[in-house]
Amino acid sequence: PVIYLLAKELTGSDPIALITAGMAGLMPLAIASSLTITSHALALPLFFFCLYGFLRQGQYTAWFIGGLIALSFTAPISELLGLTLVMYLLFANVSGMRIRRREVEMTLFTLLYLIWLGFVVFKRVLLFHGTHLLWSSPISEPVNVLTAITAVGIVPFMLGVYMIRRYSFSLEQRHPVYLIISSVLACVVLLALGLVQVQYGLLYLGVALTLLTGLFLQLLWAFLQRSRFSGHAGGIIALLLMMLVATSAPAAFAFTVSGKQQSSVLVDEQAFAWVRQNTPQDAIIVVPPSQAAALMYLTGRRVVLASSFLFLRDGLQRNEDVQDIYTTPYATNAVYLLNRYGVTHILVTQRAQERYGVADLPYSGNCFRKTVLPGSIVYESHCRIKEGGQ
Repeated sequence: PVIYLLAKELTGSDPIALITAGMAGLMPLAIASSLTITSHALALPLFFFCLYGFLRQGQYTAWFIGGLIALSFTAPISELLGLTLVMYLLFANVSGMRIRRREVEMTLFTLLYLIWLGFVVFKRVLLFHGTHLLWSSPISEPVNVLTAITAVGIVPFMLGVYMIRRYSFSLEQRHPVYLIISSVLACVVLLALGLVQVQYGLLYLGVALTLLTGLFLQLLWAFLQRSRFSGHAGGIIALLLMMLVATSAPAAFAFTVSGKQQSSVLVDEQAFAWVRQNTPQDAIIVVPPSQAAALMYLTGRRVVLASSFLFLRDGLQRNEDVQDIYTTPYATNAVYLLNRYGVTHILVTQRAQERYGVADLPYSGNCFRKTVLPGSIVYESHCRIKEGGQ
């Protein structure tokens, strides 16, 4: 319903708004994400509801504030809303469009609220790590452009980019269009800086591009009605929608299969079962942060780094050390780091291979006993570095 309302605000057409809402549901990444329950299942409609409230203003101002508060406690994506509104004001100012007073007030309120909330919730994290945290991007992953285009859909991507170009160099000034374009640019900025998880950043980006695709359909329909092809306008639109489905279906299937594989990777049952049966209760394991919670729950063993490492005073240092353990070519350096945390075992799971870009540990020798399992490798560390030698 929220996408329909925004599309109606954007295009002024009920049929096009319905088609746009349907296209958003057919986005490959949206189909794959629907198979798992995450906080973004609620945060996504809340984000676009806030944009709708920002556009309508008036009686919707209270709804905007309520949506903002709910969004800030639902998923770590509220910074996207703040950046979107700031970029909207900049976009409007550069283009010479009249900025309404209420828009400035709502943007300032959003920024002040998010800054205040950030200090309240993450005060301890900021005290531990300082401003270095803002640029370290400890959980970011590189964005593959081809994968990103496939995830949002080839047709919505191409048409969305075309609409951005059209309105960026056009004298036509429309508040809804500039706001959606600003949300696209904000998503790109956060993805480029690694300040949002790739999967979720692409999800929001894809929906915004789909809204711009709906605007393209509305403009195309209006153009066809004025041309010699007016009698075939419906068929041309239908053909374009068939192209969208044809290009989205294979990608949706691929992302769905990949999503199922990744969910099973998070719980590497055979490796975790081996750890539970073959390691002492006081063993300390090196494993990617995303698998740490599952490992601790299923085996009762401790880990060097969990996904909540930012709340540790030395969390960023631990994150760097774990990465070095998986990637350093020098066994002495690895042993030194393992000794620092009392590590007994290293798990090279499929998730570790993907995250750190290694198929196996680049070092080996008498210090490590290797156990090969289906889909993963377990290393047991035996050596200790002492003063004057190993």
